[in-house]
Amino acid sequence: IRGEEWLSSTPKHILLYKMFGWEAPEFSHLPLLLKDSGMKLSKRHDDASTEYYMKQGYLPSGLLNFVALLGWNPGTPQEQFTLQQLVQQFSLKKVQKAGAIVRSDKLDWFNQHHIRSLAESNFDQLVALATQELKSKYGNEIDEKYIIKVVRLLKDHVTLLSDFATNSERLFSEPDFQTIIKDFVNGLSSEDLQKKKEILKELIPILATLGDSIEDK
Repeated sequence: IRGEEWLSSTPKHILLYKMFGWEAPEFSHLPLLLKDSGMKLSKRHDDASTEYYMKQGYLPSGLLNFVALLGWNPGTPQEQFTLQQLVQQFSLKKVQKAGAIVRSDKLDWFNQHHIRSLAESNFDQLVALATQELKSKYGNEIDEKYIIKVVRLLKDHVTLLSDFATNSERLFSEPDFQTIIKDFVNGLSSEDLQKKKEILKELIPILATLGDSIEDK
């Protein structure tokens, strides 16, 4: 099984097998993987390496699902597959002849789905993967129980594993309330500012009664 660029050389290869007295194998040629520009995806570039995508935060299952559907179609509307399902359903007879375009937005869509599926099927594994990302950015002193809360909060809103770190900065740092309030006030008209003051006066007693209950929830 090899790329279609070897198709024109196949007669020569079969002839070589015959000349050496070897039994020639059955050859299958797969369509090339193409960039959005229509150019061939080359191993000389990072984006043709599985290691590149793994470092970006893609799950192996999401990447596998995406690659399996590049040039192959099961003949059904189904797009989400586990490895076992692919083993059962994949057939070279359903491989298309035209080259397949590698779309990063489609890969992101698959990976997001697989992260959500992992959260449902093996939440502990997802926590372990997210922990690596979080500790890599914020250090090893993060409380494990707090990490679980972060994962529960973000699991439906991330596309990559690395998003657990990049999307949680406000959860691991003290907010600069003075700057936030200053920026907020500067964007208000005098009339709006007066209305907001009146609303805050009503909210302050209510917020004071909440205490730490919000954090506990």
